[in-house]
Amino acid sequence: MTEPRRPWWHVATTAEQGFILGGFWAFLAATQAIVLMAGDGGWLSIVLGSAAALLAVAYLTTAIALRRKR
Repeated sequence: MTEPRRPWWHVATTAEQGFILGGFWAFLAATQAIVLMAGDGGWLSIVLGSAAALLAVAYLTTAIALRRKR
């Protein structure tokens, strides 16, 4: 019998890894938002901040799902 595969949306292997990387990407997204509010950022800050926010959501969602499964 084969081992069940993890869902396609799981980007972390453990809950701890998901929380750490999710926190990192959330911090990066927050710093890009601060740069934009200060008026120093351009389109690159918008792209980087949006990508970092999406990665933060993906990692934190995976971490919460893995934590609940445990």
